[in-house]
Amino acid sequence: MEIREVDGRRATNRRGAAEYLGRSLQTVNLLASPKRKAEGSGWPDALPTRTAGQDWYALDDLDRFRNTVLAPAEAARRAKVHHVHLDGDPEELLTAKQFREIIGVEAGPWAKYVAESQPSWKHGQDGYLPLPDVEEPGRGGTIRKWKRQRVQSWINDRPGSTRGGTRRGGPTTADAVAAIASAGGHLTGTQLAEALGVPLNTAYRLLRQARAQHAANQAPPPSL
Repeated sequence: MEIREVDGRRATNRRGAAEYLGRSLQTVNLLASPKRKAEGSGWPDALPTRTAGQDWYALDDLDRFRNTVLAPAEAARRAKVHHVHLDGDPEELLTAKQFREIIGVEAGPWAKYVAESQPSWKHGQDGYLPLPDVEEPGRGGTIRKWKRQRVQSWINDRPGSTRGGTRRGGPTTADAVAAIASAGGHLTGTQLAEALGVPLNTAYRLLRQARAQHAANQAPPPSL
């Protein structure tokens, strides 16, 4: 990140501001655009002197933007993003496949989560995953099922939900679906990246997965 003294203040250019704030350059350019500033983005004014043909922003102005705009907005978004409501009978039993599809986890990582949870399950307690409501032998191994309400409560109460903290594995497809729903059904990749606090490439991947999941949910059932 390039830092230099401009107009007697320590400052950086837009690329440096993006790095300093942990945002993409595309997001910073959007926030600094005249249109978004007029709409109240809160982005600080550039210093009067332009150097090397670039706008320069004082670091203390960027700190103020982080504390007064970014931090409150992220807290509000996380409170919405991580609260998931699963439609349907709360007592209905969901299979392991349905559970992992809801949270956007592939079979390999899921197997590790199960392995990590089993010591706690043996004592009748929740592990990394919640204690199954049904656990019985099956042809291909153990069959486990969870009530819909238990799955919903686990998603909303796990670390990194509304109570803050760092969630293992990062945001999932379910988080992307919730973010899109809370925004009225549409988010761009850049907006999703800001909502979930993830890099832009991760946001685009989650956005594709969320759209695919939505399309699958809208598909008619197969003919018998």
